[in-house]
Amino acid sequence: MRRSGIVSLALLAAAFGASSALAQMRVALPKTDDADKVVITGMVPIPDVGEGAPQFTAQDLASLQADVEKTQATSRSDAGRCGGAPTGIRFDPVGAPSIGNLLAQEFEASTNVLAAASRAETVTAAAELSRRDAADGKVDTKAVEAAELKRQEAVRNLQKAREALAEAQAMIGDYQDFVLRGRKESDITWGDLDGKALNRRKEHVGIGIGEPPMLDALKITGIKAHQFRDTKAKGKDFVRVSGEIRNTSNATVAIPGLSVALVDQAGWVLNSQALEAEHNKSVGAGKSAPFQIDLRPAPGAMKTAVVTFAAKSAAKPRIGIGFFCAMSRAMSDRTLRAPAAPPLNRGPR
Repeated sequence: MRRSGIVSLALLAAAFGASSALAQMRVALPKTDDADKVVITGMVPIPDVGEGAPQFTAQDLASLQADVEKTQATSRSDAGRCGGAPTGIRFDPVGAPSIGNLLAQEFEASTNVLAAASRAETVTAAAELSRRDAADGKVDTKAVEAAELKRQEAVRNLQKAREALAEAQAMIGDYQDFVLRGRKESDITWGDLDGKALNRRKEHVGIGIGEPPMLDALKITGIKAHQFRDTKAKGKDFVRVSGEIRNTSNATVAIPGLSVALVDQAGWVLNSQALEAEHNKSVGAGKSAPFQIDLRPAPGAMKTAVVTFAAKSAAKPRIGIGFFCAMSRAMSDRTLRAPAAPPLNRGPR
């Protein structure tokens, strides 16, 4: 499946709108003429019916499944590193939170995503075939619309499963952050973790774009986004988004984290990633600081890049589980010394 022409990537900094229960998964895009829309050759356009859903292609969904399978394999490996069983992993919602139980929650959530993604891929492939058949005069508009409604339902269910996985992963980061700040693991409760989760929900932090803070002194400028062939993943592309954070005030200001997303022509978020604020990184009065972030893979129906400052309650960076468990054992035994520096996993969630 090929796209005609070149997809242009425009910047929308900070301004976005909400849409029903999936508010954080859609942004408001400026109106453009038909010539600026993404067109899939050999198909009729996606019909404007139903509530709508991100315009993932069947190929996008196959790539998503491959990524989640890697996440699940890592959960298994991490469970073994922390003394648990890498097989027969089971989440205990009434048991106390522990790194093992949180890994089991992540494993369970990834299983749900895989099932939802498989269903969405099948239904999306059927919807794409229907649009091809309509272009060849084999089916009518009603058949295309019915297939699109099924696609939307399957993709919305997938997005809910992905939200649950993102939250399970965020809870691991929160748990580790509590321990790094001196809390005993036995003292951390579900109430502590749920409080953090509630703050994320209030700011729509998840797989879309969270609510950005109001920062009068800083502006996002000079955005450029380019699509490249990905040498790390044969046959796939990635998008590199770069720009500057400009300080318009008369004082030095700390640089916050960024949220970058790739969206389709209707404003649905297809791929997003957070760029954590660097420790002690700031920009002087009247000066600018550059940033660059790569998003993998490039979605098939990508239209626009959206850059905002990250929400205040954005998820904490996750420490390597092997290091964390070794550190925990060292902290519980005063005769041992904790490892020197935690390696942070800053990859896409």
